[in-house]
Amino acid sequence: MSTLTDFEAALRAASRGLALFHLPAGGRVPAPGWHEEATTDPAALVQLLADGANVGVGCRASRVVALDLDVHQADGPALNRPRGTAVQRLSVRTIMVRA
Repeated sequence: MSTLTDFEAALRAASRGLALFHLPAGGRVPAPGWHEEATTDPAALVQLLADGANVGVGCRASRVVALDLDVHQADGPALNRPRGTAVQRLSVRTIMVRA
């Protein structure tokens, strides 16, 4: 079993239709306009990853829906909850971008 390089993994994701965008190396916050730069173009991915950067997946550009469930310390570990136990807190933050 071989391990993919970051670039190979990005190429594989893009070939499956996931539009990727640049994230600074070690960062989690994209630059303004990131949604316009999301791409599946292999040539553009070379530039995205040139400085050891991370990549994010543009969900809307990729036509996918992502569900990010974070468990905070006050809620306790999600995997240790009895089946059917509800989390008491739900936070939603949606940003609408109009083209």
